[in-house]
Amino acid sequence: MNKSCFTAGRLLTAYLLSLKEYEQRLKIIITVRDYALSGIVNQLKAFETKIIKTPLMNDKQIELLIKSINKISSNNLREIIKLSHNNPRIAVIAAIMTKEHDYEFINDGKEVLGSYYDQIIRENTLSENEKVSLFILSFKNRLNLTDQESLKELLKFFKIDFDSFLHSITQLHAKELCDIFQDKAAKVSDQSLSDFVIIDFIVNNKVFKVRDFFIGLFPKNEKAIVEMLVRINDFES
Repeated sequence: MNKSCFTAGRLLTAYLLSLKEYEQRLKIIITVRDYALSGIVNQLKAFETKIIKTPLMNDKQIELLIKSINKISSNNLREIIKLSHNNPRIAVIAAIMTKEHDYEFINDGKEVLGSYYDQIIRENTLSENEKVSLFILSFKNRLNLTDQESLKELLKFFKIDFDSFLHSITQLHAKELCDIFQDKAAKVSDQSLSDFVIIDFIVNNKVFKVRDFFIGLFPKNEKAIVEMLVRINDFES
């Protein structure tokens, strides 16, 4: 697999910080996910660093965010907060939809996800292997790319070999739909996109039967299957 843009960006950052003309004058802000933090810190040991952890938004902050987009009734405000599952992206999408389409209220979480991510998927013209690989990433949440054995049953179920899978996630990374860390780990870059892919595969398009999926992958993937069903239920209820 080719080195990811993420790796190149990290190396460029370290190079810029080491240039004498930038010494003591250049400050770089890097946003990084928890699973990649230790690797970034190790790369920057020679430089002064400060880590600022951003807490998740609470209900009050999400409420203020919604109100900054659209003035809605307190009842609908509560419903959007409930629908968002404390995900500010979903709250923003719902608030924009109520404003642009003059909806009294959107009570279908799938509609909110679809209104945004359908277009993203279409614009990126994903191949069938890329769609399957994006689902596998969404299903597993994060993947250790050095452990082929853990993917054996999943790849067999979807009739895709490991090399084709690696190529597909490299393409997904290039399209900014997943993150690849040091060519060893991969994760869908957006939790809401991950939710949409799960729902789109199973509920909207019924790409496979959940019963067949369960029989083929249980018990090795029991935890991931249960989490997948919970995610679907969250947006169905």
